[in-house]
Amino acid sequence: MKKTIAILILLAAAAVYAEAQDINSSIRYWDEGKLTWDDFEKRNFEGEGRSYLSPLYHTEYKTVKHGNLKVRQYVTRTAFDKSNTWVRTEYISDRLLRYNQLILDIAEAMRKDLQRDLNQNTNFSRSYIYEHYTNKGLNTITKLAEESKGGDDISVIERYEKEIAPKLAEVSADTIPQPKLKNWGAGYQLGYSAGVFTGDGALLLSPHHNLTLGLLFSYRRSHFIIDMEVGGGKARQDILMTGTANGVSKDVVWPAGKNYGHSGIDFDYGYAVYDGSWLKVCPIVGVGISTFNKEILDGEQKISTTIGGLQLLAGINLNWKISRTLSYNTYNETAIRTKIYAARTNLMKGMNPVWSINAGIAFDFYGRGPEQK
Repeated sequence: MKKTIAILILLAAAAVYAEAQDINSSIRYWDEGKLTWDDFEKRNFEGEGRSYLSPLYHTEYKTVKHGNLKVRQYVTRTAFDKSNTWVRTEYISDRLLRYNQLILDIAEAMRKDLQRDLNQNTNFSRSYIYEHYTNKGLNTITKLAEESKGGDDISVIERYEKEIAPKLAEVSADTIPQPKLKNWGAGYQLGYSAGVFTGDGALLLSPHHNLTLGLLFSYRRSHFIIDMEVGGGKARQDILMTGTANGVSKDVVWPAGKNYGHSGIDFDYGYAVYDGSWLKVCPIVGVGISTFNKEILDGEQKISTTIGGLQLLAGINLNWKISRTLSYNTYNETAIRTKIYAARTNLMKGMNPVWSINAGIAFDFYGRGPEQK
């Protein structure tokens, strides 16, 4: 009974964990090696108890890097305070040391499960997870104390050692967290694009260069993209067209060699056929409007002219992921997006639609939040 009371005192202390605190030099970690009697203060007194060791969990919120992935996660370690760990000199033995080591090993085995749940069930209260595994450890060590008679029965110690050996050998508990994320995600892109017409379009207009802004919404592997661009180029030959000034139509000429403005908006659908750690491959199809405009000065009048119209496109987005960040609140990606596509544009009345080859590069910022429970 006296031994059991001493064990229960030990277990009550085992429920304590240190989170983001300063750890002094008397703290000894499980992963620093097997226990020795040098880890215990030697005491001589009359009373209950042979030895005292109080495991605790040191928890730190830190950044761990795995390739291009930075993980903000809670990292746990099993430890105990040597300044509060003691043995009565007359009870020093290899068997009692082995029994204390087993208690610390059980705490470590529970820590691995605790770490796994911190990694995978990130939307639960951390205090709930700690309480669950503290109670589980309490029950396990209480049962060990009763069955081994406080460490006197070596066969029970050997059985428990054998049972927890596979858990101590596991490394998966300390790998990358796998939080449950929402199916929905969102992001935006900022970059540059250029388009080159073919056929009759190439006779009229030089390549256009643009600044781009994109908005992205995703559901699972489906991606819904709004791409907007503003830029311009030059006319390659005189272009006769009709413009307007003060609501009045008038025939004017775009002079060759003069700049024109370009604006466009596309609504694309893409499906990520591959989404890995470093690369996302997303074929796209879309519809949009692409216009080319110029203000022409006619005397004191400014005549606005515009050509272009409906545009159909198909191509591919390649996202080269330069960094990813995972925390208990969000998952974020920063990537270089390369967009390559062919477009069919209604350029001018009386003229067949023209084709263009287009390419763009942009910084892509994308994120998803956790499921709410």
